[in-house]
Amino acid sequence: MLPKLAAGLKRWVIENLELTAVILVCALLVVSLWVGVAYRPTVVYPPPLPPAPDLTLNFSSQTPQTLTVNTTLTISGNGGTKLEIDADGDFSPGQRTVSWNLYVMGFTGDVCTAKAHWVTPEDLGGGDYSFMQTAPVPALGGAFLVVDLCWTAESPLTANSSYLSATLPPVTVPSQAGTLTRTVSLGGSELMGYQLGSGTAPTTAGPQGWTWKNPLSTGVGDPADTPLYVSGSSTVGIQQASNHTFVSGIAFGVGFSAVIALLLALPDLADKRAQRRKAEPAPQTAASPPPDDPPPDAPVESHVSADDSVESGDSHEAT
Repeated sequence: MLPKLAAGLKRWVIENLELTAVILVCALLVVSLWVGVAYRPTVVYPPPLPPAPDLTLNFSSQTPQTLTVNTTLTISGNGGTKLEIDADGDFSPGQRTVSWNLYVMGFTGDVCTAKAHWVTPEDLGGGDYSFMQTAPVPALGGAFLVVDLCWTAESPLTANSSYLSATLPPVTVPSQAGTLTRTVSLGGSELMGYQLGSGTAPTTAGPQGWTWKNPLSTGVGDPADTPLYVSGSSTVGIQQASNHTFVSGIAFGVGFSAVIALLLALPDLADKRAQRRKAEPAPQTAASPPPDDPPPDAPVESHVSADDSVESGDSHEAT
């Protein structure tokens, strides 16, 4: 079966060389375009630094003696971005509760605080929200304020295989001494492949996160009162993107060359097919057979009319 199939295919290829060449060019075009799309890099330039919300914390009751505000900007489990905000500190002896108000301005995501720490926000309009709560002072220490904000779009953290860009939000706590800790993390040890770009060097930098510590803001222009812009790059990712760009460019070049060759070959192929059809002999119709000759021994029929008979009789009588 296979030898017959191979022989038939070989005969067809020999009889249709032009069409075979067109089929091969089309196959080359499809393969080259597929390779070009598969290796086309999705990221070539660093993403722009996104905006971040402004955070302002006020106390309507007795304030902590010392305050520590922690914010962590990280990639969440669903591929979005989460900003974790918590605050703890030391309180005066005998203080049982603390009333706080957190203003979040310019927020474009959704509140995703865990149910155990949920605080219903008041929507002030225009992306501004207010969180208010009177919380018990932790007897054994710990956070008295926990708010989580999440983004699925327009997030203040973007990261890909080559570049990282983040904007850590400013935190203002009027007339309050303490420390602000801001951290950017990608989850796990994903930061290991990135190198910090331009900007303020972190206080600590490790594979799990980059951390900046500053005193809480005491006036406009303090580090804690201004956004912290972070950028990083991955040498391995950039090199891989460069290699993919090279391979994709070659594949697209081959594909476009195949398109040009195909366009140039199609008119010639059409002409040759038309000439071949003209050169083919016209189909012959079946000719009618000649009439059969009578056999030599067959008697010849005489076709004599009545008038001829009369004339013949008269001539005999005359003689």
